[in-house]
Parts: sequence; structure tokens; C-alpha cells
Amino acid sequence: MEFENKRGLITLIILIMASAVTLISQSIVTTSLPYYMDDFAVSSATAQWTYSVFLLVIGVMIPPTAYITKRFKIKTILITSLILFIIGSLLCFLSINFEMLIVGRILEAMGTGILMPIGQILIFRIMPEEKWGFFMGLMGFLVGIVPAMGPTIGGIIIDLFNWRVIFEFLAIITVVILVLSILLANFELETQNYPLDFPSLILSIIFCVGLMIGFSNIAEFGFSFIHVILPIIIGILTLIIFIKRQNKIENPLVNLIVLKNKYFVYGTVFAALLYFMMCGINVMVPLFVQSVAYYSPTESGLILFPAAI
Repeated sequence: MEFENKRGLITLIILIMASAVTLISQSIVTTSLPYYMDDFAVSSATAQWTYSVFLLVIGVMIPPTAYITKRFKIKTILITSLILFIIGSLLCFLSINFEMLIVGRILEAMGTGILMPIGQILIFRIMPEEKWGFFMGLMGFLVGIVPAMGPTIGGIIIDLFNWRVIFEFLAIITVVILVLSILLANFELETQNYPLDFPSLILSIIFCVGLMIGFSNIAEFGFSFIHVILPIIIGILTLIIFIKRQNKIENPLVNLIVLKNKYFVYGTVFAALLYFMMCGINVMVPLFVQSVAYYSPTESGLILFPAAI
């Protein structure tokens, strides 16, 4: 058992490294938005989709986590996620149009979306109970601090080189972590023939897409019924159907029993609101500082750095 825990600790460390690199890609693009607008001739609202679509795909990837972790080996999931992220980063680096950039960001987010939940699962499986708080705190620290530092790192890279080097930088580091994963990640959890509830998966995709599109379109279309209000209504109705279905089926896509704990619900809502504000600030501040105040990408990133600290 001691040997198993050592292997598990090594695998967990690799997962934490992978999560840190992939998570930083979430916000590192925000200082690049004015350059996307110029290079691809798109509006600021359209350029922001390089950030919004990343969050959207992460949201879609989280519900099927239970199914993925129970059906596939940890090493297989880790390597697949890193390969997806590398391919996405290379597509972004080589982008000849905005659509290609968005596809690359989607692949990056697909690779990112599954890594954090796996890390949390490993903590509970390989660590003694007295260590749970420390390692969960470490994972929470990564989720908070790494995206917050992304704009500063991205701004420095853009000023020294150009926005494409950001994705080259991410791809190179991820390749190194991929090699470490192949060589050193040898801890596995027991797999089982866990069923995937496709209707729940489709419902989760619809409500995530509906809500994200609706709120993201406010900047460009105001409160247009077709572009804003209708997608939000569809998202909310689908979310209600999704919740009712999870409480009825034997093997839910997401187990919602934990929401019966009011303290967990309060903490989750509070954390979500803080994260919502951080995401908005990470987009708005670099755009204003560069496009309106005419400061450099590095300066726009440094303005956010005190908040990250």
C-alpha cells in the first residue's frame, strides 16, 4: 500500500502540473484580444469568444467526469487530455482565420475540463483523511491564482514576441508534461462498466450553451429576444429538466445529493460569484487599458497582478 501511495502521489503531482498549465490558458489570451480584433478583423464582442468558448467547453466537460473516470484509466485520460490540449494549442498558433483559432480553443478546453476533477478524485483516493484539506486547498489555490495570473504572463509574452508565441509556449510545456505522464504516471483506479446517460449529457450541453450564448450576446445585441432572451430561457428550462432527471434515474450524470447540504450550496454560490467577477474583470480591464487608454499588453496585465496576489 505504501508503494501504491508513492505512485499515486507522483501521478497526483503530474496532474497538478498539467492542471496549472492548462488552466493558465483560460485567461492568458485576454491581453491578446485587441490583436485578434486587428489580425482577424472581428469586433471586441466576437474576439471575447476566444475566452468565453473556453469556459463554455469546460462547463460542458465537467458533468460527464464521473462516467469518464469510472470507465477509463487515469493514465489514458491524462494522456488524452494533454494530447487534445497540445493539438488545440498548435491550431491556435497556426491560425489563419478566427474560426481556426476558436476550434483550437475548444480543443484546449476539452483537454483542460477533465483534469481538475480527476485531481480531486485522486486526492480522496490516495491521501489520508488528515491530508485532504491541504491538497484540496492546493487545488483550489491553482484554480484561483493561475487564471488570475494569466493576463500578466500573456501581456509579457506579447510585448516580447507576439500573441502566437503564447500558444507555442503552452504547447512546449505541455509536451514536457506529456512525456512525464507517459513515463511516471502509473497509479490507476479500478474501472467499471458505468453507464452513460445520453439524455442527461445532451441536456447539460444545451443548458450550458444556452446560458453562455445568451449572456455573452448582451454586449453585441443588447436584450434581443432571439440572440439573448431566448437562449437564456432555453438554458434555464433545460437546466430544470436536467435537475429533475438526475433525481429520478439510477445512475445520474451528476449526483445532486450534495446540494442538500446548505453550507455547501452557500459556499458554491459564493465561490461562483467571485469566479464570475474575476472572469469579467480579466476580459474588460485588458481591453480598456489597451484599446481605450493605449497602454501596452504588459501594462494591462500588470494592472491585474495585484488582484492576483
